[in-house]
Amino acid sequence: MAEQGSRIRSSHGKSMERARAQAETELIKEFGPGVRRDPGVLGKLKDLQLAAYEPGREKSVGVAMAASFALFEELFFRLAVAYPMPQDQAGPLGASFRTVLAVCLLSAARRGDHPLRATVADRPSLLADLNTLRQIRNGQQHRLGSGSVADDLQWCRDLAALATRQLLTLPPATDRI
Repeated sequence: MAEQGSRIRSSHGKSMERARAQAETELIKEFGPGVRRDPGVLGKLKDLQLAAYEPGREKSVGVAMAASFALFEELFFRLAVAYPMPQDQAGPLGASFRTVLAVCLLSAARRGDHPLRATVADRPSLLADLNTLRQIRNGQQHRLGSGSVADDLQWCRDLAALATRQLLTLPPATDRI
C-alpha cells in the first residue's frame, strides 16, 4: 500500500514537472525569453498558467487572482523605485501596497514618461480591477460574479499579462516574489 502511494506521488510529481515545463514554454512564446531573467515573475506566471489548465476547479481562480495581484504588487514596487517622487529617492522599501500605489499614481501625475500612464490608458478600469483582486485575496469577496470560472481565470490572465509586459521593462528590484 505504501509503495503504491509512493508511485502515485512520484507520478503526480512528474506530471506536475511536465505541466510547469509546458507552462514555461507557453509563457516564453507569449512574453519572450526575457521572462526567464525574472524568476519571481516567471514563477507567478507559471502558477497562473497551471491554474488555467484546470478551469473547472474554483480553487484555480483563487490561485490565479493571488498570482495576478502579486505581479501588480511587484510592478508598483518597481515603478516606485524606478520613478520615485523627488522627496523619496530611495523608494518605498517596506511600504504597504496602498502606499506604493499612491506613490506611483502621484509620480505618474507629475511625469509624462511614467509607464503607468500608458497602462491605465490601455485598461481604464485598472484601479477598480486591482481593488477587486485585493478584496478577493483578502477574503472580503469570493468571486468576480461573472458566472464562469473560465471567465474569471481569463480576467486574471489578462491582468497578469498587463503587469508582466510592464515588469519586463523594469530591472528587478528585489526577490520579493
